[in-house]
Amino acid sequence: MKSLKLSIFLLVLVAMFSVSVFAQSGESVTVNVGDSGTLAKSKLVIKFVKVIEDSRCPADVNCIWAGNAKIEVEITKGSKSKTFVLNTTGNETAANFANYSVTFTDLKPEKTTGTDGEDKKDKPCSVPYKATFTVEKIAK
Repeated sequence: MKSLKLSIFLLVLVAMFSVSVFAQSGESVTVNVGDSGTLAKSKLVIKFVKVIEDSRCPADVNCIWAGNAKIEVEITKGSKSKTFVLNTTGNETAANFANYSVTFTDLKPEKTTGTDGEDKKDKPCSVPYKATFTVEKIAK
């Protein structure tokens, strides 16, 4: 009888552990523009190629619309590689590649306005851009 209880307990414990492993959130990586980041679990390499557009609302301004940043990334797994254009808002915030979903979640630095109130969007940023991505396995 004790071995039956122990077996049931172990079965429940294994089931709970399996659920928690399944429910884990995805991997995240932050990459500087021009650099690549490798994700340990998925073995994906994400290269942040360039910023195509940055029309985000400056952080020190109250805007009606948040704006958008558009970037180009190259995702590689093994010998396969593909280039994607991702946005911070709207459609195309994620790319599906090699049974993974790569979501563009953040772009730093945030835009700010100048002391004279003009937007610095056309002036080069003294701090290089950093993009953050989250990777999730796509269920089959």
